[in-house]
Amino acid sequence: MVQKERTRQILGHMETLLFVAFYGLIFFEFLRALLREPSAPNAIYLFDQTLILCFLLFRRRAHLVTERPLDFVLAAAGTLLPMLAQPASGGSVIPPIFCTALMIVGLLIHLSAKLSLRRSFGVIPADRGVKSSGAYRLVRHPMYLGYMIVELGLFLDGPQLWNAAVFALHWMLFHYRMVAEERVLRLNPEYEAYCERTRYRLVPGLY
Repeated sequence: MVQKERTRQILGHMETLLFVAFYGLIFFEFLRALLREPSAPNAIYLFDQTLILCFLLFRRRAHLVTERPLDFVLAAAGTLLPMLAQPASGGSVIPPIFCTALMIVGLLIHLSAKLSLRRSFGVIPADRGVKSSGAYRLVRHPMYLGYMIVELGLFLDGPQLWNAAVFALHWMLFHYRMVAEERVLRLNPEYEAYCERTRYRLVPGLY
């Protein structure tokens, strides 16, 4: 049991170092773009990724963590993928102000979800306590919805094939992560009751 806990702690430290390293890549890439040409969508996206990293660094230790290796790999990939996005470089398909507004809406949605979770925010499917207030009263995974809206805004501000591939794969991983998270959380009777009250995972009335 002690060895298992030690392994979990080592994996947690490795996970954090990996996120910090990838964040360094996106920070310098987007900073260079912003110094060349100020852009609200690029600035919002960089702030968005910074916010995610801050919550990751100060997250609470989980009560119960998935033991499936694939869950670990895909959850980590789902967090690292957005850090591979390239800055928007013009050629917006809609007026840039709408791209900015879209990204702000997405940012507010997932920030609201994070503030509801506080230190219960995490990456690997785990039980860090059941939260049902704020945005979680409407859907079970509002944070993912916010991420998708932010990424859509950046893509529309300057469509790139690379970003399309990154975001498409990221959105596919969202489904896997939702299923994996709920597999762990449904072991908690409190979460089962929450699912009965909150039927939809991502979009009210749709999914």
